[in-house]
Parts: sequence; structure tokens; C-alpha cells
Amino acid sequence: MSISLKDVSTVMTKRAPHIVIYSIGGVGKTTLGATAAVKEKGLMILTGEDGLSLLPLKEPPSHIKIGCNKEKDNLEGGWETWKDYQNIIKQLVSETHPYKLIVQDPLSSLSNALESYVVKERYDSNYDKANAYGSKYQDYQTEFNRIIEAYKIMLNKGITILTLCHGHIIDYKDPSSEPYKKWDIALPAGTRVNLATQLFNHADAVLFGCYDVTVKDGRGVGNRRVLKADNNPAYSAKSRVGFPDKLLFDWGMIKQTLEKIK
Repeated sequence: MSISLKDVSTVMTKRAPHIVIYSIGGVGKTTLGATAAVKEKGLMILTGEDGLSLLPLKEPPSHIKIGCNKEKDNLEGGWETWKDYQNIIKQLVSETHPYKLIVQDPLSSLSNALESYVVKERYDSNYDKANAYGSKYQDYQTEFNRIIEAYKIMLNKGITILTLCHGHIIDYKDPSSEPYKKWDIALPAGTRVNLATQLFNHADAVLFGCYDVTVKDGRGVGNRRVLKADNNPAYSAKSRVGFPDKLLFDWGMIKQTLEKIK
């Protein structure tokens, strides 16, 4: 049945939020994610890196490892890792489970696995063909969009998603000014396709993790870890859920804000 003006509503339908955190290296993303998963009795998906096993945690979170145990998750064999990730996401969508928080750490580490899967499935494992005219990036977007659609179903089921990513510095081409450098989410990007932008547009909040630094005598000073939610020429960030421009790098502070939107 087609939609009509009779379907207009003033009732707001609540759903869970998707929070993305990316940062400079070594600021503590995995520790924050593990803390959140323990306190909320959530599930932590370790994708390609096993930073969890080295943390001095009193209580480890429930977790599953994807691509962490292979000697070399290279381009030739990494396609299996992407299939494993797809299967876990499908199960979280379709099966009954107790998890109301899913932590992904770090999503950026699946980049090689995604490339391997796309080249195998769409280009018969021919990398020269996949690299021609950058066509593989459009296929990355197609595959990644399927994952994002699954995220939407999870959010509508009341499952909060906390996605952790690496950060990197890009050359940002602003049409209103000269190009400049800024921090952004580290995900594959081509001339016309950027998975970081795709994730950014989908997420309810994108927080940039860094140290709160002041410059004194030409040197950076400060060791307080913070999350920044205000979009800035120096980094990509946003918030639809009421995060302040700056908050402590702490799950408790994040949860305080999320509690207000329930």
C-alpha cells in the first residue's frame, strides 16, 4: 500500500543511537570500548586487531574476534574476514540475543578485508581490473551500504552501536578556501567515493578523541584526554544527540548524554 497524507504523524519514534569515535593513536579507544561493553553487558567485536588481550582489565567484556588470529590477513585471504563480519552482523540483526550495546574495534582494520572480498567476488581476484578507473571504490560503497542498512535495523531494535575507528590526516579541499589538512576517519576513499563520509552521514554522533593541548613556548602541553563533538576545520565531528562541544574521554560521560535522549 502506498503512503499518503493520512500517514502524517507528530509522534516521535525513539531508536538507539550510533556513536562513532575516531582518534589519534594511543588515546585509549579500546579501553573506552571495553569499559562500555562491560558496564552495559554488551558485545565487543574485535576486527583485525586484538588490542583487548593486552589491557589490564579486571573483567573482560563479552567479545568475538574476527580476523585477529590469522598469521597474515593479507589481500589474498582477507575476504574470509569480511564474510565473517557480514555473518556476525546478520546474526545480530536476525537472531535473539541479550546485547543492547555493540562495540566495534576498530572498524578501520576491515579495510583490507573489504578490498579482498570485493576483488574476489566482483573482479575474479583480478586486482588490475579492480584498480582500473577506481571502479572498486563504488563496489566498496555498495558493500558498506549493506552493512549500514543492517546497522539501521539494529538501532530500530534498541541496540546501541559504538564504532571505534583509527584517525588520519587528510588534505581537505574546501571549495570556498585554499586546501588544508584535517583529521578524519580512516576508511577507504577514492575520487568520488569515501566510506568515511558514508559512515559520518549515517552516524548520530562522530566524536574526535585527542589530548586537550595548549601551546607554550612552541611546545604542546597537556595530557587530559577529551572527545570533541563540534565540527571544526581541524577535524570532522558532529552530534545529533546533545553532546557538548568537548567532554572527557570517558564512557560514563557519553552515557550521561545518551540517558537524556531515552
